[in-house]
This record gives sequence, C-alpha cells and structure tokens, in this order.
Amino acid sequence: MLVGGTVTNEEALVIQQLATRALGAPADQAVGPVVRAVTSALEARFGTWRMASNLERLPKAKAIVTVADDIEESHNVVSVRIKDAVVWEKAKLVVIGPLRSELVDFAAVWIRTKAGEEGLAAQQLAEALQGGAPASEDIARAADLLREAPREQTMVVCAPNPVSPAIAAAMTGGAANLAIALLGDAASEGLAVLPPEANTGACSTRASARKAARTRWRASPGCSSSATTRRCGCRARRQRWTRLAPSWSSTGC
Repeated sequence: MLVGGTVTNEEALVIQQLATRALGAPADQAVGPVVRAVTSALEARFGTWRMASNLERLPKAKAIVTVADDIEESHNVVSVRIKDAVVWEKAKLVVIGPLRSELVDFAAVWIRTKAGEEGLAAQQLAEALQGGAPASEDIARAADLLREAPREQTMVVCAPNPVSPAIAAAMTGGAANLAIALLGDAASEGLAVLPPEANTGACSTRASARKAARTRWRASPGCSSSATTRRCGCRARRQRWTRLAPSWSSTGC
C-alpha cells in the first residue's frame, strides 16, 4: 500500500498491471472520472484535449475570464498571476462563479451564478459575444468589455469542479465555447484548463511566500465591506496588493 510520496512511471505501471491482472479492474485516481469528463469536453470541441495555451502569458494579459467555483482556493498561484495582470497590466477581469472570493475584488465584472451553473453562464457569454441576446446585465457588460480587448492578449481560465464529472464537463465546455467565440481559430492558445488536483502538491517554498503575502494583505486595514467599495473593485485591496507584490511576484513556480 502506498502511503505517501511520489510515484515513478515504472511504479505506476506495476500498480496498473497488478490491478488489471490480479484484481480484474483498472487502476484509477480519485479524480479520474473528472479528468475524463474534462478531456472529453475538450476533444468534442477541438478534436484534442491538449491546448496550446501557456500560463506564462497570464501576467501580461489585458483581458481574463475565469470559470471556476473558487479559483482563489483551488489554484492560488494562478489567482496570484491574475491579480498581477490586473494591477500591473490594467487587465480587465471577468469572474464567472458562485462564490465571493478575493479575486472578485479585482474583477471589472462578476457574473455570479448558482452553484453548478458556471458552464452555462460561460456559454451564455459566448452567445452574447456572437450577437445573441444577453441573459443578464452582467453578461451584457462582460461582452462589451471583452469585445474591446486585444485578441492576442485575452485568456479564458477554467478550473473544473473536482468532484462532479458532469459539472466539470459543463464548465470546460462552456469555457471552450467562450474561448472560440472570443478567439476563433486561436482559441486553443487562449484557453487554460487547470488540473483538478493542483493543490494536492506544492511548489512549497514559493507557494508559502505567496501565502504569507496574501495573509499580510488580508490582515492589513483599510478594506471597506460596503457595497459601494465592492462595486468599485475594492481599491484599497488593490493598493495593498501593489505594495506587497514586488517582494515575491517576480519568482516563478
């Protein structure tokens, strides 16, 4: 029985063979059904699950759309890079998701959905960009904002639900359709679908530095909880992020 640590390719092969030959069932990981649902959704739209996108583009993007439950919690390093793009590159951020997180304070538009309807909202935004009637005022605002963004500096980032294959497939499909509506033939280059098990591992030292910076940022005074401050993007939080970020944001992971 494996208790912890990493598994080599050779060890994984032995485990697979043991499960198949001795137990009569293939070995699978806990998120295996979710991963298969995500890859199937991508293959249905692109013919392959391998996207040509590169997350190194993220900090320099001018427009970003996130499709996620709470990307701040599930993929904190990616969230940091998105904040960098908003603060340093003046990127326009559209957040699609049900939960209010720190990332919402950096967003130009928050399309707040019901749980499990993130993919539907992404699809509705795609349809609005293609000339359809917007399903809500927030979707109309987001569509107007994204039409003005430079195509080569626009990214769609999807963090699929790590528990439900059906929701993960819907999120991935909606994000893919949105990327196609935004970027056309270059959609694969601007769509990043993040792994559902990202926070089970660690870029330990640098991730700890980022977490410490975020903790100091949360603890610092000056962020009003009023509706007015939330609507304007929580300027105080952005200013504190600007002060804290230079000490660690240039490091890679």
